[in-house]
Amino acid sequence: YIDIRHFQEKQINDLREYFKLSEFNRRTLPKNAKEYAEERFSKEVSDITINIALEKVFQKPAEDLDVGAINFTPLSRLVISDEDQIHEDYKSEFLRERIAYPEQRDLPLELSSGRRGYYPKEFGIFRVVEALKKEILSNGGSILTSSSIKNIKINFNKIDKISIYCKDEIKEIDNINSLIWTANIFSLGKLFDFSFKGYKYDTPLKTYVVNILVDHEPELGDLYYFFCYEKGFKTFRLTNYSAYCKNAKRDGLYPISMELLIDPSKNLTTKMIEEIAQKELKSFNILNEKTDIKFIKVEQLVSGIPMLTLNNTNSIKSIRNKIKKEQINNLIITGVLSEDNLFFQTDVLIDLYNKISDYE
Repeated sequence: YIDIRHFQEKQINDLREYFKLSEFNRRTLPKNAKEYAEERFSKEVSDITINIALEKVFQKPAEDLDVGAINFTPLSRLVISDEDQIHEDYKSEFLRERIAYPEQRDLPLELSSGRRGYYPKEFGIFRVVEALKKEILSNGGSILTSSSIKNIKINFNKIDKISIYCKDEIKEIDNINSLIWTANIFSLGKLFDFSFKGYKYDTPLKTYVVNILVDHEPELGDLYYFFCYEKGFKTFRLTNYSAYCKNAKRDGLYPISMELLIDPSKNLTTKMIEEIAQKELKSFNILNEKTDIKFIKVEQLVSGIPMLTLNNTNSIKSIRNKIKKEQINNLIITGVLSEDNLFFQTDVLIDLYNKISDYE
């Protein structure tokens, strides 16, 4: 969360006074991310913290963004108290929802969100993918790659046949017990032949992952990632794998990844993306003078960070509601944005588990 303890004492005191007043004078539900931030932290503080961060990440005005954009990166709280003060603040549920714990290493277990992060002991998340693939195949499942669903046949509110285009041929699967849909809602809407007339779509930013190997350990201590809210930077997040995977170092080199968000109207070459990443990496001052970049590779993600504008989220809600009205008995919709504010892996997995359990 954004730490504002370096702000002037008057600004901190004014914010605390605002909290006292707003606790007993709740406003109407905010219509957008800007209103949400201002309702929580006042206009004065939001304009120099949350709104700047939102507009840097999404490259859109905060009033055009959905409230869910606040939760996409940790922006729903601010750090304003030291540890000796925080326990007093946390006696108030209202303040606890708005003030972040200043030192996560000392966070009492009872205040933990309960979120867990898992990573293989050996470096590389591909190991998880390979393990899942092995599990699916050993249990009699099939995996079709380079494929697309061409048609879904529905009879009596039940999906009973799916046609899949796979490697220049059509495969048909019938006697469907259940279809668990984890892809985007618009794709499913198209298969239902919904009309998209009148819908406008705000194109997401292009997400590039830049994988880097350096010959000296980054000077980040045990910090394994950080978000960049600095205006003018393209970096969204930098990840330092060595801080949480002891076996990340290989051949004497330390892996770093940088996620860059680029305006889709900008026609940048791979070389230009490399140069931007290297320039910004040096600006972060996490590499000592002797460090050399030994390897760099740019990859564009097919599906990157969602564009959480009001326009897009309202369109998704509309299509989602249309699908639900069809009352398809054996359709389970899950995945990112299958429900309001559903983004993160932990929450998506919980939602998936609950929906499958309820169906069974």
